[in-house]
Amino acid sequence: YTVDTLVTLTEQSPEDEFLLLMGADTLAGFANWKDPTTICSLATPLIVNRPGSGPVDLACLEPFASQERMQQIRDHELERLSGKGRKRYTELHQRFADLRI
Repeated sequence: YTVDTLVTLTEQSPEDEFLLLMGADTLAGFANWKDPTTICSLATPLIVNRPGSGPVDLACLEPFASQERMQQIRDHELERLSGKGRKRYTELHQRFADLRI
C-alpha cells in the first residue's frame, strides 16, 4: 500500500520532502485508499490531468489533509499553472502519462 511505502521512506529519510504524483482520475477514489490521512501527512499530493479525467478537484483531499498541507497542495498547483514550474511538471506529467498500470 502507498501508506506503508511512505512510512518506510519517511523512517529512512526523515529530512526529505515526499511528493505523491497522482492522476485526477485516481484522486476521485482517494477516499477508498488505505489511510489517506496518513498519506497526506507524509507526502504532498501533486495532481495532474490525464486525458478524459476532467478537471482537478482538490476538495477531494480536504477531509484528509491539514490546512497547512492543503496550502502546500494549492501552492504547487499555482506554481504549475503559473508557468514557474512548467518544465518540471511537464516532465513529471509525461512520465506519469507514460505509465499505464
